[in-house]
Amino acid sequence: MRYNEFSCVCRFLFAFFFLFPIRWPLLHPLVMKSFQSSFLRLSAWVIKVLIVTVASLGCFGMMALADGLVQRNLEFASRQLAHMLNALGDPQKHPRSLNPDGSLRLVASTDWTSGFFPGCLWLMYEHTGESRWKSEAQKFTAHLEKEQFNRGTHDLGFMMYCSFGNGYRLTGDEDYKRILLQSARSLMSRFNPNVGCIRSWDHHEEVWQYPVIIDNMMNLELLFWAAKASGDSAFYKIAVTH
Repeated sequence: MRYNEFSCVCRFLFAFFFLFPIRWPLLHPLVMKSFQSSFLRLSAWVIKVLIVTVASLGCFGMMALADGLVQRNLEFASRQLAHMLNALGDPQKHPRSLNPDGSLRLVASTDWTSGFFPGCLWLMYEHTGESRWKSEAQKFTAHLEKEQFNRGTHDLGFMMYCSFGNGYRLTGDEDYKRILLQSARSLMSRFNPNVGCIRSWDHHEEVWQYPVIIDNMMNLELLFWAAKASGDSAFYKIAVTH
């Protein structure tokens, strides 16, 4: 039965039994009442099934649209990363943004954004499994290795966990783990027990006595990881205290 025919039948039966409560002379009133009650329950069940079916089809349709959107954006990201690699060439500098003239603004490994680009390369490797992304991620990550001893910034979480963190998660490289743990120790050194917080910056001392900004909260992820990876609760305690 086609949809239009089914719809017409349902409307006819509904009108016949409920809008026009005719008493057939050949049926006893109690029989008729029981029949109408049963049909009402059946109708309610059918309506529920139809609602669930339509809702399910709608959900599957939305999921399909979402999957397509995600895939298109990942393909676009892949092209953008490839363009960036061609524009950079040298892994000694990391892209941050654009200058007013449209040229790339490149930064050294000490910049708080330096871990973002290698992190993106690792994520693209995770998505595609293609060795070229892994190779590029390793090159740009390696340039950040010396920052594991940088005790002058609270942004080691951004710098090291995005790069070495994703690298360790995807490869299990023990050297990456060692570098991450040292990075966590460097970050932990900025904690002041009297204040109970990790100091954000060391500059502008004439303005700020002990600056602490919201970005610190995201850098704590490195400490939580270090506590789990090393079994040393000191990382955890400082992160929670902060």
